[in-house]
Amino acid sequence: MTSRCEATERALNDPENLYLCWRQLDDGTYVALGRLMFTTALFIGVVRSQYKRRYCFNSAVDAHAEYLWMTTGDDEPTGWIARRPETAEDMAAKAMPNYDPSVFWPKRDD
Repeated sequence: MTSRCEATERALNDPENLYLCWRQLDDGTYVALGRLMFTTALFIGVVRSQYKRRYCFNSAVDAHAEYLWMTTGDDEPTGWIARRPETAEDMAAKAMPNYDPSVFWPKRDD
């Protein structure tokens, strides 16, 4: 296992950050679980109080299973409903076909 980062572990243990649990993977990546307003989040690549990626799950049980499954920071969980940062694929999947912004944002006649 790689070396530990005391500053990151202090942040992970800080109750103000609202992490439910955390662990360091074999490659040194820190992962954590946390509750958001409507979902349970799996945070990957936590460094102090920031993270590289976040996956949101409807089910806390599913989030926990993926948290336990991970072995490296490159692993991508399954069963999530949203992720941050969003990828181009995520944005395309949410795109409205035939979207015309002028319908929602008409130009003013000045």
